Amino acid sequence: MTPSFTHYSHRGRRAHRVSLLEKLSLWLLIPVVLIGLSIAAIELSGTNIGGDFSNVPIVYLGAAFLSSFVRLFISYIFSLVIGVTLALFILRSHVFERVLIPVYDVLESVPVLVFFPVIILFFIHYNLLNTAAVFILILTMIWSIVFAAIGGLHVIPEDVMFVPKVFGLKKFQSLCKVILPALFPSLVTGSLLAWAAGWNILIVAEVLHTYVPAGQNVGDVFGIGSVLVQASSSGNQFLFLWSIVVIVLAITLINILVWQRLLKYAERFKFD
Repeated sequence: MTPSFTHYSHRGRRAHRVSLLEKLSLWLLIPVVLIGLSIAAIELSGTNIGGDFSNVPIVYLGAAFLSSFVRLFISYIFSLVIGVTLALFILRSHVFERVLIPVYDVLESVPVLVFFPVIILFFIHYNLLNTAAVFILILTMIWSIVFAAIGGLHVIPEDVMFVPKVFGLKKFQSLCKVILPALFPSLVTGSLLAWAAGWNILIVAEVLHTYVPAGQNVGDVFGIGSVLVQASSSGNQFLFLWSIVVIVLAITLINILVWQRLLKYAERFKFD
């Protein structure tokens, strides 16, 4: 059984062909709107955390979550593009595959936090605190996508890989019409794992002052992770508990509304 790269929706009495990319573009509308709101939240709230949190409104926690979400989303987009590119290198030859996979294994095994102090010092020099947080998230998220994509490439039947040659497709057409749709189930699984890794490292990525040498006045990046840590250190139990509630509720909703739907949709693209 070969994957169905397109499906049909019926409008009136005529069938309308809907491609995978068109359907995904519709699903991206909500994250794009959230990104716009997040950027506004960052601009209005600033990048540093401070002040009295004894009477923090839920709007503040919402802004903090949106700020964290935009960092995760931007990090995910970069991780997806770079991760798929790194995985596709193994298609060039068996030599590339034998060399690159061990290299990827070693890079994945190196703890991300080993690089974090150096990364912080580099970005602090240019006053790019948000970029530092995004960069460390990318280093955390990318390998789940890389190895999921490599696994997906190995299960694509040979006759499917010959389709571009049969129809004379160019490399970019082959990528969009054959390889990416065939990789879609693996990329969904890898993306789910990448987001889980991103949530796990989010607090570390946003609480920058822990990794800054003594004598440098650098605040934390505004987000739900840094708000959670600040509430814990200041003894504000109200803010601490509500921060946990917001994180758990948001992760649950994203899983139900986005990832579960994508996993179900990806079943159409699997090979039997």
